[in-house]
Amino acid sequence: MNPAEIQMKLAEVVKTPFSRDEFIFQFMEVFDPPKATLTKLKNAASDDPQPGSDLLWPRKLHFRAAEAGQTSKVIDTLILEDIPKAKAPRFVMATDGMEFSLFDKKLDEIRHCDFNKLNDQFDFFLPLAGIERYTGSEENPADIKAVARLAKLQDEILRVNPDWAGTEKNHALNQFIMRTLFCLFAEDTGGFEKDLFVKTITEYGGEDGEHTQALLQQMYRIMSQPEAERDKVPTHLRAFPWVNGGLFTEDSEIPSFSRRARQLLLDAAKLSWREISPDIFGSMMQFLADPDKRDELGLHYTSVPNIMKVLRPLFLLSLEEDYAAAQSHPKEHTRLEQLLNRIHHIRVFDPACGSGNFLIVAYRKLRELEIRILKRQRALNSTGFTAPSSGIELSNFYGIEINDLAAETAKLSLWIIEYQMNQEFRDEFGKTVAPFPLNAGGHIHTGNALRIDWAEVCPPPSDTETYLVGNPPYQGSTGQSKAQKDDLAEVFAALTKRFKNLDYVAAWYMKGAQYCASYPGECAFVATNSLCQGDSVGLLWPLIFDCGIEIS
Repeated sequence: MNPAEIQMKLAEVVKTPFSRDEFIFQFMEVFDPPKATLTKLKNAASDDPQPGSDLLWPRKLHFRAAEAGQTSKVIDTLILEDIPKAKAPRFVMATDGMEFSLFDKKLDEIRHCDFNKLNDQFDFFLPLAGIERYTGSEENPADIKAVARLAKLQDEILRVNPDWAGTEKNHALNQFIMRTLFCLFAEDTGGFEKDLFVKTITEYGGEDGEHTQALLQQMYRIMSQPEAERDKVPTHLRAFPWVNGGLFTEDSEIPSFSRRARQLLLDAAKLSWREISPDIFGSMMQFLADPDKRDELGLHYTSVPNIMKVLRPLFLLSLEEDYAAAQSHPKEHTRLEQLLNRIHHIRVFDPACGSGNFLIVAYRKLRELEIRILKRQRALNSTGFTAPSSGIELSNFYGIEINDLAAETAKLSLWIIEYQMNQEFRDEFGKTVAPFPLNAGGHIHTGNALRIDWAEVCPPPSDTETYLVGNPPYQGSTGQSKAQKDDLAEVFAALTKRFKNLDYVAAWYMKGAQYCASYPGECAFVATNSLCQGDSVGLLWPLIFDCGIEIS
């Protein structure tokens, strides 16, 4: 079960008229508890004069139905109740059918919402389905507040530019948001002169925002121009650096601004953007996408610990083993050089990359190991050591994503994590890396991964190790849209007539097997366990093994 499914099922629950006797059992069924547990709790409730009004799901959830307007008071009572440690629940929840109060004891987090908006809180309950929530640092306001402010800015932009609400302007809007976010980040991290972006908007954007559109158009064009090509650039814009890297290359349209839109932009600039966590910020940014399309696009979250369950056995553990072996080898320096060369030739490809979480975590882990190796080399040769520049390039990271906003977010997040790792590199070795111009970014392709030749997106040279990773969308055979069924046919029709019973994610496994059979590579995807059960065993795996593929 993935978060998108939980969100959909909760939406069905809140559409059902509230019943003090039945609600909690309807809620529990969303998270697929053991049948024996559900039966036991229902039987116990049947002996109660008010069945379902007070229920303890051991170690999971304590629920109590509240009288009208009393949910907050009831939640306070539940939080303080003394329950034996063996049965102590993580969550407490109260509702009167109109309001909800929710509390997570582990994260010490409380939420309140309307009854009919409970499905919007689906992320709060992910641990009930075995999906641990990832939380950023409480000291970092950018991760949470920034998304809210960017959402308000986007809403106002769409109000002022109603013709931008359709898909025709979607890419331009997404590029505008990402470029603006990049400028806010660069301004807070020393990439730009202090307050350069916000000062320019304040002084030249017009009080009512009437000049902001033209000003931003000029600014973003200038950041795509090398210094030598700026003869006719206005003086107040020459301080903006040549950014390069592809971020400002495309001459994309800028929306019109109102007074409120300009003020919302300036409000966003007041936040601290220095400590953005790109591995979680990208997932949060997807809330700016059309909510009606989230389920359709298979939007779901992968926490950093779960990403590591894929990356570590696939290649990170092997690198750690090589590092440990090098330190005990008589020719340690040579072995460390060989390991650095190996790391610099690793490519990571996520053909369902979303906002880039797998790529971001992989990049960071490789950079961290590179720093450890260089520190070891410095310890071996403390007098003659000079740290080289990092050999891990963003151009070794590839992705395919069907959602344009997510794809643009992935590109931006990769640049942000590169900047942050360059700062760590500087702090350790004193080697300053100029922030601009940017190196070539990651190869993030916007499109349907099941309709694209993966070898064209990630061409496989012979001197690299290529690892395919990711968390592709799942959808059982009975819940697939016509487009998804057509996607499956695109992948499987030439191989078998029985593919219609496969889960949607099976197509990624098949294409991954075909890629690794043709080129040197290894592949590991997150998937529903249905791929190893029932019809799928006989439908999918013989086709994969026919490619000459084995499970390592």
